[in-house]
Amino acid sequence: MITKKALGVLLVMVLSASLLACGPTPPVSSPSIQTTPTPSPSGQLPPAPSPAAFKWPSSVTIGTQGVGSSAYVDFGGLATVMEQSTGMSVRIVPEDNTVLRMNMLQTRRIDLFLESSTVTSSMEGLRLESMLEDRGPFQMRIISQAYGNRAFGFFVQKDSPIKTVYDIGPETRVAIYPGPSALVFAMLAGLGLNDGPVPIDPMKGKWKVKVVTFGSWDASMRSVAEGKADVAMCTAAATAVIEAAASPKGIRFLELPIKTDPEFVKRFLAVRPTEIFGPAPHDGVKEIWDVITIGGGGHLFARSDTPDDFAYNFIKWMTENFDKYKDKSARLRSYTIQDFRLLLNYSITPVHPGTIKYLKEVGMWKPADDLRNEYNQKLMDWYIELFPKGVAAAKAQGIAVTGTSEPWFNFWQNYKKSSGIPPYKTMTDNDITDGLAYLKSKGR
Repeated sequence: MITKKALGVLLVMVLSASLLACGPTPPVSSPSIQTTPTPSPSGQLPPAPSPAAFKWPSSVTIGTQGVGSSAYVDFGGLATVMEQSTGMSVRIVPEDNTVLRMNMLQTRRIDLFLESSTVTSSMEGLRLESMLEDRGPFQMRIISQAYGNRAFGFFVQKDSPIKTVYDIGPETRVAIYPGPSALVFAMLAGLGLNDGPVPIDPMKGKWKVKVVTFGSWDASMRSVAEGKADVAMCTAAATAVIEAAASPKGIRFLELPIKTDPEFVKRFLAVRPTEIFGPAPHDGVKEIWDVITIGGGGHLFARSDTPDDFAYNFIKWMTENFDKYKDKSARLRSYTIQDFRLLLNYSITPVHPGTIKYLKEVGMWKPADDLRNEYNQKLMDWYIELFPKGVAAAKAQGIAVTGTSEPWFNFWQNYKKSSGIPPYKTMTDNDITDGLAYLKSKGR
């Protein structure tokens, strides 16, 4: 599990970096969460819900990355403990495609959504598949901690002639999968291996490497050990990577030149402005430990209409029962309230009111968080308001609003720019203050 000190180093590095750069599994349907509120005595503040007073819903459905992913393994172990403790049926829905999984939350096919803390940036509409009329921005909230920190790393076979990222070139076979592979393209852009400008959808770019596309992230991660690719991206605790590390050929991770190559950082963040860097925590395969790479944690997200008492009791349960589930998978040891608190310093998504209530009770909510929450809420509101206007304006010009329409994609990017709406990016508390002033100047 990453220590508070280690994550602190990671977040400090983010500030430095920011200064340098101005087949899917069918979903399982589930009903919306319904809970029974606890009445309070007349004229008194309601007491904090207790396990005896709160009635858990009959079931909760959680969307994770695909089978074999670290997240799927995490919640496979955690679900058993939660079911025994709460009486809920906890169902896990695996789906590698982040856009599809996020849409499952939006359309109430799942109740909670596990993903990187920066996933809200997809509401900008940076991929065509996220720009269908029913996949536009929607009211989403952070509800609870997930993995406190994980490393995304780039690895090769142990005896590969690729010793550093600078050895990646035109003959290098680079594995990609359309979901998480934006990070791969950001790394390639950092190295200057893009042929011409990097498009908003990097999958459509021209790259000075041999791009090898796989049907799933798991297949992409297995490609190096199978000899189908030379370089692939992974998370350190993924089943495919653990198996590759244990194989006779072994694996080795490539360090990112964050400290030594400011131009690399600048070009990387131009593609992925919400990412952070730092030493990989001692989690997952040992080969990545302490390697400087892409970092960051994850959250559990819910819709804004999720009941406050459910949100409150969910994060309370996750925190108070940590010792009961932390050993069910290697990465569950990072699901701490302390690491969650640190990640909130750079969150780009509003936090659920029920979650805020719990954080205040345990002394983990500060005045600066109110300002960040205000900014994140106002920005999300603006995107939600702007998207249908953009759809209507595009249709008025005869532009088809589909998941394959390049004219619609280009129209939306220009429409955002003309509106003056800010993009999602990692922001310091000072940035938030400036951001609120800008929003006010725009009447927000």
